[in-house]
Amino acid sequence: MPTNQNPFIPNLFILGVGKCGTTTLHAYLNNMQDICMSKPKEPFFFEKEFENGLEFYQKKYFAHWKGEPIIGDARNQHLYLPYVAKRIHQVNSNAKLLVMIRNPIDRAFSHWRHVCYHQRLTLSFEELVDDDYGRIKKSRRTEQNDEIAKSTQRLLSGSRDRVHSSGLAILDMGYYYEQIQRYLNLFPRDNLKVILLEDLSAQPEEIMNDLIDYLGLDSSRNKFTHLIHENTARIRVNKRTARYQVWKLAKSAQKRGLLRESVWQGLRSRLEPKAKKEDLPKMNHQTRSWLREHFREHNEKLGKFLDRDLSHWV
Repeated sequence: MPTNQNPFIPNLFILGVGKCGTTTLHAYLNNMQDICMSKPKEPFFFEKEFENGLEFYQKKYFAHWKGEPIIGDARNQHLYLPYVAKRIHQVNSNAKLLVMIRNPIDRAFSHWRHVCYHQRLTLSFEELVDDDYGRIKKSRRTEQNDEIAKSTQRLLSGSRDRVHSSGLAILDMGYYYEQIQRYLNLFPRDNLKVILLEDLSAQPEEIMNDLIDYLGLDSSRNKFTHLIHENTARIRVNKRTARYQVWKLAKSAQKRGLLRESVWQGLRSRLEPKAKKEDLPKMNHQTRSWLREHFREHNEKLGKFLDRDLSHWV
């Protein structure tokens, strides 16, 4: 797909799934002088626009590019969707890949909260886990050509069914090891770097300095400057805002039994002024125990691959 006439070739891809810190990493990289990150942060090119070609990709997502040597993309579905790796390889077989991951149990729960709050999902977390596990047992994991076509059509139409859209596959999005192997079947091992959200949160300057070196950038021009925390789960608002009025209406509806409890908790955590951490929905112990066993084998494989103890994840 790349042509000799156009020097624009994307060469950096943040791979990860929702609620793993890809937005924060994108923001950190976007602060670097020699990196041009996509606008908006989440291009759909490799997911549903690939047939439009690289010129379309550049015009739609990188019109602001001014010749920076690093051109970066950060769509959070790229690690999960099986067909994307081959498309990225077709565009640039020597691209650098940054894989953002976190404890898959916490990621799944955070994903449910995000979808519940922002997309009005009324399923409880337990219901969503049960439905998604049923999908996995039926092997519908967007791997065959017909499933790819269906997923693409959903994206083109803007529709999402409540569970079986790839955007709501909260369980197998946490099968990080097998997703990483998909890329390593195509790219050299040195081209792929795994970053844990817990590390980026605890040591952002150290992680970013390591990435600057990994990308071969001039450290005098590209520096960590300040903490960034994007895409937070809770939004604190002033009582005088319109959101406060929405919160009051929702509170009234909840008291009258007209609003499902899970939806009320989601709205409250987003809209209530000075919302506290203890007000957020909690995962029950039985569900967490089931998820520990569900992800155990996947986490053990990943730990061996990374040569890192991930026992605290299970």
